[in-house]
Amino acid sequence: MKSDAGPATPVAAPPTGRARRLILTGLGLAPIAAVLAVLGTRLGRNGAGAPGVNSDSRLAEIRPRPAPDFRLTTFDGLDFHLSDHRGEVVVINFWASWCGPCRLEAAHLEAAHRDLAREGLTLVGVDLWDETAAALDFIAKFDVTYANAPDTTGATAIEYGVAGIPETFFVARRGVLVKHWIGPLTAERLGALARPLLSEPPP
Repeated sequence: MKSDAGPATPVAAPPTGRARRLILTGLGLAPIAAVLAVLGTRLGRNGAGAPGVNSDSRLAEIRPRPAPDFRLTTFDGLDFHLSDHRGEVVVINFWASWCGPCRLEAAHLEAAHRDLAREGLTLVGVDLWDETAAALDFIAKFDVTYANAPDTTGATAIEYGVAGIPETFFVARRGVLVKHWIGPLTAERLGALARPLLSEPPP
């Protein structure tokens, strides 16, 4: 008797061991890729100068809010945890060695750090989308002595809403994000922005 059944549907062979490893690796990298995609979208929005580079300077509007906490390992191998610096005025500068305006402000940031550290200011640099060797050359060339750490996943930049570099954020002694500067800073401008916060009593 002739069967009415059609041709059998082919059954896919199970993935080999190597294929399974590739699939699992891809799944593991997916969250990191998603973070970098979001950061890349934000950095690409800025039309001033090169993509993602803030050539012009201005004070941005900001609604005060608790500063997003973060923990990064500095280029010196030390731990920088923002919440450990509660009671200090913390200035967070996002930069990269390939960024022209970042090079313009580097000496100014170092001068402000040396001038205001004794008054309770903590300056930390967060390096984005950079090569370690290039970042270290930048730090050495400009004799940078304040803490600097790579944001290897871009998660800290996303938390702060960074749209280009350089960008600088000011955190008051009570842990509240109160000022946001877009573009390169001078030592005088940084001091003018920080000193009212330094005059506030610790919480």
